[in-house]
Amino acid sequence: MDKNKIYFEKTKHKKANKHTRHFYDNFMPKIGIVIDLGCGTGCDTEFFLRHGFSVLSIDSDIRAESFIKDRISDSPELFELFKFEKQRYETLKLEKNSVNIVITHNSLAYCQKENFYSMWHTIKQSIVKNGYFVGNFFGLEHNYRRNQNYTNGTFLCEQEVIELFSDDFELLEFNNPLPYKKKTAFDEQMLWHEYLVIAKKVSE
Repeated sequence: MDKNKIYFEKTKHKKANKHTRHFYDNFMPKIGIVIDLGCGTGCDTEFFLRHGFSVLSIDSDIRAESFIKDRISDSPELFELFKFEKQRYETLKLEKNSVNIVITHNSLAYCQKENFYSMWHTIKQSIVKNGYFVGNFFGLEHNYRRNQNYTNGTFLCEQEVIELFSDDFELLEFNNPLPYKKKTAFDEQMLWHEYLVIAKKVSE
C-alpha cells in the first residue's frame, strides 16, 4: 500500500496549519523567503504564497510538487514565488543565512535519530538573524514512537526540545499540551504528543 499517495489524496484540500496561522496573525512577519520543510500537499506553502512570500517547499516525495501546483493553479503569478526540491531529512542541504522563516509541522520526527542533530544544525544556520522557526516536535508519549515503522525516528523530551534553541534563538512561544487523542488523515485515532514552538533567531 502506498501510504504517501493515500495521505496526499486525503490532505490535498487541507487548510494551513492552525499553528501557522497563529504565527502569522500574532507576529506579522515581513515579506521574505520561507522554507516549508516536509511540505506534503502544501497547505502552509499555499498560505505563505498567497500572502506574498517566496516559498521553497521541500519533501522526500516528488509528487508533492504537483499537488502544490494544483493548489495555486488559479493564480499563475504565484508560480514565480514557488520552488520545490526533493530532499531527505538525513541529507538536507540548505544555504547558510538564506531564509527568513522555516516552517515544519508533523515532519521532523521522520528524520532518523542518528541524523537529527546534523539536520537541525543545517536548519538553524539557514535562518537569517531575526528570522523565525515555526513548527513542532513529537514527544515521547506520541503513538508513532510505539509503531515499528517509526522506531528509528526522533522523539524528544521537553528539555531536549528547549536545548535545541538555547544558543541562537529566543523562544517566543513554547507549548507542551498534554497528550491527546487525534484523528489522522488515515481515519485512525491515536495518542498525539507534541511540542509547539515559535522561535526568533537572535544571533548569526
